[in-house]
Amino acid sequence: WAVGPQGIDAPARLPGVRRIINSVGAELYERWPGGDRGFLQPDLGQFAEPAEVFAWSGGAVLLKAAYLRDIGLFDPSFFLYYEDFELSWRGRSRGWRYMYEPAAVVLHEHMYSSGQGSAFHRYWSARNRRLTLVMHAPAPVAARAVAGAFVAVARRREWSGLRLLAALPSALRTRARLRRLRTAAPADVTRWMTSK
Repeated sequence: WAVGPQGIDAPARLPGVRRIINSVGAELYERWPGGDRGFLQPDLGQFAEPAEVFAWSGGAVLLKAAYLRDIGLFDPSFFLYYEDFELSWRGRSRGWRYMYEPAAVVLHEHMYSSGQGSAFHRYWSARNRRLTLVMHAPAPVAARAVAGAFVAVARRREWSGLRLLAALPSALRTRARLRRLRTAAPADVTRWMTSK
């Protein structure tokens, strides 16, 4: 298992609001991207109770050593963004569970190193979102992620597609290995989907 805290945005981004949520775990959305649960919501007590979540946030998390021995460490091809979500999904596919604990609170300045909305952030986030889907999502979703990379490269709008295409052979080998190791049914993942 893993336990994650209530991540509070530091500094708060909205004038007059003391506490803004950065993350209270992570969610899998209907169109398959992952994202921080509660992101940028004012803290009004709506996440005051412990809860099981789909994934944990890498901003702060407590992991069992047995968890890391079972599923491995961060995939170094991610560099930044989605590395925590990919590792969480990998564990979820092996039957691991994740809890959010509101009594534990950390301050986290989201995207401090890259800047919210920067080209650097957009590049790595898009590339790694697609890479996560190639590794873990059902085949039709993974195929759409790859097709989207080809389209992005063809239109010269999104160079992250080139990085995804370069990483594709390794990602497909990882996908095959992870599917062999999976112990949870695919429905155990899709039941966590939520609308954004």
